[in-house]
Amino acid sequence: MSNLRQACRTGILTFFLSIIVSSLSRVWASTFIFYYSIIPLFLVIGVGILFDIVGTAVTAANETPLHAMAADKVFGAKQAIWLVRRADRVANFCNDVVGDICGTASGGLTAVLVYELVTRSQGLNMDIVNVISLGLVAALTVGGKAWGKSTAINRADQIVFKVGQALATWDRFTGRRHETDRKGKNTHSQKRNASRKRGS
Repeated sequence: MSNLRQACRTGILTFFLSIIVSSLSRVWASTFIFYYSIIPLFLVIGVGILFDIVGTAVTAANETPLHAMAADKVFGAKQAIWLVRRADRVANFCNDVVGDICGTASGGLTAVLVYELVTRSQGLNMDIVNVISLGLVAALTVGGKAWGKSTAINRADQIVFKVGQALATWDRFTGRRHETDRKGKNTHSQKRNASRKRGS
């Protein structure tokens, strides 16, 4: 039942965030000149790749070195542990929620930019320009995520720690605290070790 509630909350959050991001992106693209309108498109693609890296890294990170840093009170280590112990939720948000939103926004932005380009230039076929533009956007997105996943797997601990430092900075600014798992709950590493024992 808790999984169903979590899925519903994620779906509702994705719905509203998609509307907000897509609307703001289209307003930007239709307000500024064509060359400046390309900026939000690349920004949206970059955000999608960045969050995909984070989502992959948290599932591949090792919690043990983070505990050593937390014991030495290294800034951001506790937040990094918090991310790893909630790897399923973090990965779902980064890869699925943010990924789908960025994909929707980039498609909408591409359509607006194609329309602006065709209306301002004579002799261009909208269908051809649209197909080529969508192909380029897809190539950038998929290629960027492929590179990002390889980087995230090979440098998972460093990436998660950097994100933990960013969260720690945010916590210091807002006064929020990221608590570790309560007693009785299995951590991400414990679950992973249990699955390895079952497989051996």
